[in-house]
Amino acid sequence: MDSNNNESEAGSSGLESKKDPPEPRSSSCEADEIILNQLKQCFDPIIPMNIVDLGLVYGINREGERVGITMTLTERDRDSARKMAEKVRRQVLEIEGIEAAKVELVWDPPWHRGMISSKGKRKLGLL
Repeated sequence: MDSNNNESEAGSSGLESKKDPPEPRSSSCEADEIILNQLKQCFDPIIPMNIVDLGLVYGINREGERVGITMTLTERDRDSARKMAEKVRRQVLEIEGIEAAKVELVWDPPWHRGMISSKGKRKLGLL
């Protein structure tokens, strides 16, 4: 998916649903950790926290030199979505051995505060 078409219009835009995100799928736990650590360099434009601790990353799929990231955002703004998807894609491409990255933005399940990690909740004073 190119940087001009990084949004998926799947799902609803409301925050009324409290469904949990799907379990992340991936080919290797060690590879996931490397990717997750890299994604911690990407911060949400609304809430001052990285996208991993906010619970915005729903899935990582690595096949050889290719990585697919499924994620959502805290706010459904088209311009922010495009910019964040491109930033995430560039962060992943900085990892040695990664030649291609695709970011799919999804809106179902919608993000809610319950998705924030315990570490994130402590940082935000929610615990």
